[in-house]
Amino acid sequence: MYCITRNDMKFGDYFIPARTKAIVINKPAYREANIPGLYLDIAIRLSDAALKQRKSVPINEVEVGNELESTHYQRSKMVGIEIQTNGEHVFMDAGDSFYNDSMIAEWEVKKIFPNGVPEALEKAPYHINQYMLQSIIDYLENEFAEWVQKNCDFHKLTKRDIENGEGFDGACPGDRTLSNSGMEQFDKKKNEYQARLETIGFTYDFKGGLIWD
Repeated sequence: MYCITRNDMKFGDYFIPARTKAIVINKPAYREANIPGLYLDIAIRLSDAALKQRKSVPINEVEVGNELESTHYQRSKMVGIEIQTNGEHVFMDAGDSFYNDSMIAEWEVKKIFPNGVPEALEKAPYHINQYMLQSIIDYLENEFAEWVQKNCDFHKLTKRDIENGEGFDGACPGDRTLSNSGMEQFDKKKNEYQARLETIGFTYDFKGGLIWD
């Protein structure tokens, strides 16, 4: 399971920029997000922090070798740091199987859909004014996929493109991939969909109906 930091963090010489991806070490006690009572142990790679703001993390502290080892072959290295935090400081990955049965209260769902809760969303069985998180993800993903097909610029692959290594594994002439401008359109809209979901403390890697290697 992964999460994404919401805001910048700084611990001595270690600077963790907002939206840094982290691995959740412990099993969360709740299937909700966005709450202070959700205590988390998360691990962040030093290289992630260094690549995003190299000046704040000395390069010699990235993948630090074990100074007590005499061998340099497959040397033990410190590659990350552990941080204790809570659900108010990170966005949780809604795509993890841990959240398959998670329910979202209607007042939170309205944050995602301010113009009205879609009738297509699955209501949680035996619960009043609760909706299944997975149905929210599916609805947003399908809506995003339709937008991508109607609005993004695509490039049709030729035989030469494929021979030059463009496209994806198993691609054939005539298959389509996003053009450079299409990728910019995709990323901008994807950020909008992520921002909507993040109003309730979750994030998700929306695919837009496309296959990604």
